[in-house]
Amino acid sequence: MFISDDHIFYEFSKDNKPVLTIRSGDTVEFETKDCLSNVLEEEGRRLEETSFDKDKVNPATGPVYIEGALPGDTLEIKIEKIRFKDRAVITCQAEYGVIGKYFTETTYRITPIEGDELTFANRLKLKLDPMVGVLGVTPEGDPVPTGMLGRFGGNMDNTMMREGATLFLPVFVEGALAAVGDVHARMGDGEINCSAIEAPAFVTLTFKVRKDLKIQNPILVTNEHFCTISSEESLDCAADTCVDEMALILKDRMDMAFDDISMLMSAVGHLQICQTVSPLKTARYLMPLDVLKSCGFSF
Repeated sequence: MFISDDHIFYEFSKDNKPVLTIRSGDTVEFETKDCLSNVLEEEGRRLEETSFDKDKVNPATGPVYIEGALPGDTLEIKIEKIRFKDRAVITCQAEYGVIGKYFTETTYRITPIEGDELTFANRLKLKLDPMVGVLGVTPEGDPVPTGMLGRFGGNMDNTMMREGATLFLPVFVEGALAAVGDVHARMGDGEINCSAIEAPAFVTLTFKVRKDLKIQNPILVTNEHFCTISSEESLDCAADTCVDEMALILKDRMDMAFDDISMLMSAVGHLQICQTVSPLKTARYLMPLDVLKSCGFSF
């Protein structure tokens, strides 16, 4: 099954009509546009001189309706494959992000992609390091721009969201209405100037409805780590939330005293920043899977 980038939207909304209806366990390939809707083609101009529409940021492809997904369920989404087209773009944003205060205009650079490399400034070659920026379900209530994020996922910009990783999201509306976009050829943790190397791409996802699992915030599982994710108004709050959630999940799922769990988290866990440029800031807390499994943990 395939969804082209003709089917994009800019707000997660329960009023969005599904492009495709699938069953739990199905796999879908999505064609995505870059975060600026593929409008930047010519090198050497300021962003303000282009046809860029500031209201059309981070388009998501979809949505997909998953049969059987109901509010209170969990949607399991495995990132099977990410492949790029022949170009990407990165911007230097004026007044955005941590160092945007140093710039009075927004500039950008086109970065050609060849094989597993892209060409940056001064012919610098960088290896591709693909990851997904936007992956979410539709929240309840009013529409939410696809550039935003929260318990429903969305624009989390988590560099761990790469091939082989599995994202777990709470379901808020019937069918979940899931979508993906904002794929990156490379991104550093924090995304300090509001832009990764943004690339049109094809993303293959497998969806599974989990009736046996109840979660409050996004959770990501890789081959190496179990990761809680939180987006809050400050990094302090995001850090507290993802650490608290990890502690309570481990308390519920491991035969270990809670004080020992706390000591184990301090010994082997890692608190990290995902992004700092959105109105909500995102942090993650990760634990090594091999350590957790040796303590009888399962998810």
